[in-house]
Parts: sequence; structure tokens; C-alpha cells
Amino acid sequence: MSEDAHGGPDILSDDDSNGPYSVYATRPPMNQEEFDARFGYSRPLHHHPTIIRKAAKFSRRYYRPFTSISAFFRTIIGFIPILDWLPKYNCKENLTSDIIGGLTVAIMHVPQGIAYALLANVKPVVGLYTSFFPPLFYMIFGTSRHNSIGSFAVVSLMSGLAVTKSCGEPAAPFNGSIGEDPVNYDACALGTASTLAFCVGLIHLVMAILRLEIITTYFSDQLVAGFTTAASFHVFVTQLKDLFGLQGVKKADGAGNLLRTLWIYLTNFDKINPVTCIMGFSAIAFLIIGKDFVNPYLKKRFRLATPLPFELMVVVFATIISGIFSLNPNFNVKIVQKIPTGLPTPHLPRFYELPELFVDALSIAVVVVAVHISLAKMFAKKLRYKVDPGQELYALGLSSSLSAFFPVYPVSCSLGRTLVNVEAGTKTQLSTIASTIFLAAIIGYIGQWLETLPMCVLSAIVIVALKGMVKKFADLPQLWPVSKIDCSIWVVSFVATVAWDVTPGLGVSIVYALMTTVFRTQFPRWHFLATLQGTNDFRDSERYKAVVDHNGICIFRFDSPLLFTNVEKFKTSIEHAVYKWEAEKPALTPERTNDFRDSERYKAVVDHNGICIFRFDSPLLFTNVEKFKTSIEHAVYKWEAEKPALTPESILPEELKIPANEAEELASITIRSASEVINPDKPFASLFYRHFVIDCSGFTFVDYMGVNALKEVFTEMRNKKGLVYFAAAKAPVRDLFEACGFYKYVAKSNFYPTIRDAVAIAPKTSKCINNAFAR
Repeated sequence: MSEDAHGGPDILSDDDSNGPYSVYATRPPMNQEEFDARFGYSRPLHHHPTIIRKAAKFSRRYYRPFTSISAFFRTIIGFIPILDWLPKYNCKENLTSDIIGGLTVAIMHVPQGIAYALLANVKPVVGLYTSFFPPLFYMIFGTSRHNSIGSFAVVSLMSGLAVTKSCGEPAAPFNGSIGEDPVNYDACALGTASTLAFCVGLIHLVMAILRLEIITTYFSDQLVAGFTTAASFHVFVTQLKDLFGLQGVKKADGAGNLLRTLWIYLTNFDKINPVTCIMGFSAIAFLIIGKDFVNPYLKKRFRLATPLPFELMVVVFATIISGIFSLNPNFNVKIVQKIPTGLPTPHLPRFYELPELFVDALSIAVVVVAVHISLAKMFAKKLRYKVDPGQELYALGLSSSLSAFFPVYPVSCSLGRTLVNVEAGTKTQLSTIASTIFLAAIIGYIGQWLETLPMCVLSAIVIVALKGMVKKFADLPQLWPVSKIDCSIWVVSFVATVAWDVTPGLGVSIVYALMTTVFRTQFPRWHFLATLQGTNDFRDSERYKAVVDHNGICIFRFDSPLLFTNVEKFKTSIEHAVYKWEAEKPALTPERTNDFRDSERYKAVVDHNGICIFRFDSPLLFTNVEKFKTSIEHAVYKWEAEKPALTPESILPEELKIPANEAEELASITIRSASEVINPDKPFASLFYRHFVIDCSGFTFVDYMGVNALKEVFTEMRNKKGLVYFAAAKAPVRDLFEACGFYKYVAKSNFYPTIRDAVAIAPKTSKCINNAFAR
């Protein structure tokens, strides 16, 4: 559809009684120059060059807070949102909901934090610290009321890969417990994880300072879905070792490590621990039945506002069973072992490791931003409040960097916990207070009672949590018919991440997604446009059949900006369009009928403006030769009086106007036979020209190679006896043409404000030339 369909002149056909157009003209057809002159067009005036204006606009956000005291305080409140919403907090309406929501999320934090800490290759208690400190800082600086900051499986896995690169694999456990790993490995892993979190926070802060939240627009939903689904497979494979109780087996690393690790586990399947398998699969069955069947039934039957915490329940039950039957010493079942009580002491990150961890931190930062901001926007839209993406970057950066002075690993928003937070009825970020109080009790006192918790149960919690990600495969059948390119982004992201590794797979996914935008502009579609019968609207003639054929006029539309990536496609599309048009319309035919009748007797006739057709109803003999001459003179006098000649200067394209010094030469030229070749360089050859209208409304931007392509098309079409009309070009594009000297090659008179102007004027070019010859 052309956006040019509205706002142009109503076109009147030669025969108004049978024409397809409205008889009420809003304005006469005109070219772009006449249109601009009539309606007072002027370019915006700027006192400084574009670069200076852009730089001033970019720097304005940095110096504006210091222009006044009120601006300074507004900036402080915007930077620390809690100063704005906390004084307005309504305890009566929100406090109960926030307490319930906070406690519900805290109950999920405990098992997930401990389980995901194993993915990050750090002690289980570090997962509790990661669920405690970052949400407190986010409550101060964040604008999302429901995003749950803390452990996230994919980010934990990526953190664990970075820890492994720096510290190596954990040492072989003694007595089946990871709690007795060598002290030096724990110190290395903890220092690396905290430094990695600090580096991720710095990257987020830099993005916030430079206002780079726009980067998130390049991470489509399909890219994030394909990548996270593939990353969940990596998470799943890492949990198989603890789920089956495999000991003394190391996973593979490098490209293709997922498939090679699976093969290693299969070849060592004889080393599984039966008791561990029973505990692990029993936990999986308990969680699936509880979460997928019991909770939905209770919610429907008793209208429960919050689901039952089956993760916490399975942790408690498994800890009790493990302690009663002494599963670790008797059956060699790996357990959490000692969990220290009390809050940790602050420590400095290892700043010297920042360069080494930068690549891993960058990939983690990208995933965190993509997931966090997309979820924040989604729930803000659903619950009708606003989030500030720029402030969210500050909140993520400060949450990670400040928490890094404690034993933590990189944090992110969790979809599962966020959904539970919304369903629990949480109203504001103050729910974090209830959540942290509960976690503080776990860390300070209750955590020590979880020492006998089997590791296989934590693996079961992680595996069941991945079930929602695997369900994203169901999106593919719906995505394929809607957009095959988007579907390919999903598949490529998934395959690259599974077949290679998490961080390289993310890089491949981003590059491929960006390349698809290039592909879409490099191979755009083009269409023929035609007027719908009885309207002034122009639409795709391949889709609409009730259209009016403008004899000798082709309207062409190219659905893309004109850039260096598609100029060749544009030129070949023009060639194909002209070839197809000439094949379908080999000759220019008169529009209604070839019958000529007496214009004094017939009223429904077509007036060939500039052409007088004279008939003398008698043989031409010596008896009436004088009558014939006087009849000719009288007819010419009457014709000139009724139909004054049109002046070509007003509507002809510049290159078709007849110079005064060529008038005598043109007047003396005669055509002696129908087979005589007419020199196409003469202006009157345009009587046989075709008219090619290019709808420029799709050209949102034209680069230098695009300008050259338009010049080439214009020249080639003229050599093929085609007049080119540029319609509906946007003002910035016309400004670009003027700045680059395009009008020196193609006159401004070839530009028209709408398609209708070009279509209305095109047939008149020949008529004006006829009148020029008649004079």
C-alpha cells in the first residue's frame, strides 16, 4: 500500500462522465517545485552544523542537572527512585500484599540459590548471599516493581564456565562431599565469581552512562528464546552428574562440549549411584506432580492466591530423610555439607582479573540486559506502570558492582520467580524487605540445618525449573508461517549454542540476527501500483483486480530504503519491471474506443487536447476547392478560439521543453511515410514515450550509491523512450538530493508531491508538445 494514497489532487479523466475519479478537484496537479512554492515549504533553519547539534543533544543530559537546583533534585530522585515512591507508599493498600509476595519469592530463592550456586562452581551458601544482597540494592535504584533479581540458571552456568577457565575443575571430593574441596579452590572460585559480578556491573554502568539501552532492540524475542533454550540444555547436562551420582568423571570443555560430555556420561554409566538416582528421580516426580497438578487444582478449587512452595518442601523432606538414614556415609550420596551461618564479611574484588574476565562478563551482561528489560517492559505494560530502561541499566550495574564486595556471583532476573511475584499480588519493590528478612533468617540460623541436603535433589530442582524453557519449542510451528526469517533466528541461535558453547553461541546468534536485517533490505520486494476503480487510491495491482489501467503509465514501488546493499537489486528490479510492463503493454493504445464521430452531434466524446480532427464531406474537385480552403480557415479559427493552446512551460519535464531557438527547425520537420525513423533526441519523440512513475515513499533513506543508482535509472529509461517521474519523496530525502547535487543531473521538475500528481501530469506532456507544434 502506498502512503501517497491520500492528500493529492483528484484526477479528472478526459471523460468525466465515465471516469473512475471524483469530479471534485481539491487542487490542480503540480510538480514538487510548484507544490512547495504554493504551500510555503521551507527547510528548518539551523545555526550550527549537524555534528555540533547532535553533540549538544547528547551532552545535554549530562549538564542539564546542574542548570538549576530543581533540575538537580529531579535528577537525584530519578537516579534513586525509592526517594520518589517510598514517601507516597500506601501501607493500607500495599503492605499486606508486599509481605505475602516477598515471603513467597524468598521461599523460592532458598532452593534455587543453593542449586544454581553449583552451576557457578561456588559453595551453596554463596547462592543464598546472591539472593540476599543484589535485590536490596535493586530495590533502591530499580523501577520495575516485580522483577525478581537473584540467581538465574543460564547466567549461573555462564559464570561457572568463567570460573572453570580461571580456577580449573573442582578437586575430587573427599567422602562424597563438595564441602571438603581444597580451600584454595574455594577461595579462587569465590574471588573469580565476585570479580566477574563486579565486571558485569561495570559494563552495565558504562551502558547506562552512554545511554545504550537501545542495544536491547537488537535482541529479538526469537534470539533470546533460542539462546536460552539451548543454554538450558547445557544446564541440564551439567546436572546429570549429580543426578546419577557419577563420581570421578569430568565433563568435556571447548567446542561441542555438550555432546562430548553426554558421551562421557554414557560410557561411564556403570558408575552411577542407585540410591542417588532414586532420591533424584523421586524429587523430580514430586516437583512435577506438585507444580503441574496439585497447585493448579488447589488454585482452581480453593482460589489460592499463591502456589504451594514444593521446591522448599522437597528440600526439607530430602534433608530429613538424608539425615535419618545417613545417606552420605552409608550410601556415598553427595550432600551439601557445612553451610556457614551469619552474614559474610566484605572483601575487595580481584581487580587484576578484570581484563581476563571481560569477554565472559560482556556476554553475561548482554544476556542479563536482554532478559531483564524485556521482562520489565512486559509486566509494566500488563500492570500499567512505567519502567525506565536507562535507569534499569543503572540499577543492574549498581546491584552487581556493589554486591561484588560480598561473596556473590552475577545475578539476573528470573522469569519463574517474577511470574510468582506477580501472581502473589506484589504491589511495590518494598516486598524485597520481607524477602531479605526471611533470607537473613536462613543465612543466620536455619541454613546450618540443611547440611545433609542431597546434591541430587538440588539437581532435580534445577532440571524441573528448565521445563518451562523446553516448552518454547512449541513456538516454532506458530513462528514458521508468520516469519520464516524469525524462525531461522530461533533455530540458528539454538543450534549454534548447543553445537558450540554458550558464549560463542551467543555471538553467532547476535551476528546472524543482525545479518537478517541486512538480508531483508538487500532483497526487498517491488510492486506495480494501480488506481482502484472509483477511487484515487493506489494499491498493488497483483493483489487487487478492480483497478484502472493508466495507458502508457507504469507506477513502480520499491519496499526498502535505497542503500549500497540493495542498489543492484533496485536496478535489476527496474529492468525487470520495465521488461514485464512492455511485454504486457506492447503498444500505447487509445483508452476507450477507436471510433471517431461528429463532435456536434455526439456529446460523450473524448477531447484530444491540442489535436483538431477535420472532415470535408465531399470529393475535392475544382468546383469546391475554394469552399475547402475557407472551411479549413474557419475550422482553425473556431478551434483556436474554443481550445487555446496549452503552454508546455508549466507542466513539461525540463528536458522536454522546446527551446525557442529550435522552434523553426522543429516546425520544418515533416514525416513523409509511416516507416520513417524519428530521431529520439527530438522533443516531439515523446509522443511515443512511456511514463515510468517511481513511488519514493518507501525511500526512508538514500545513501550515495543509491543516488547514483537513481541517476543511472533515469538515464537508461530516457534512452529507452521512457519518462521517469519521482513521486512522494520525503523531505529529508529531497534535502539529501539537493545537498549532493542530484538536481544537476535530474531536474526538480521530475519530482511530484504525490503519485496522483505524477499520473495526472504524465499524459499531458504529449499534449503540450502537440500544441507546441501546432503553433
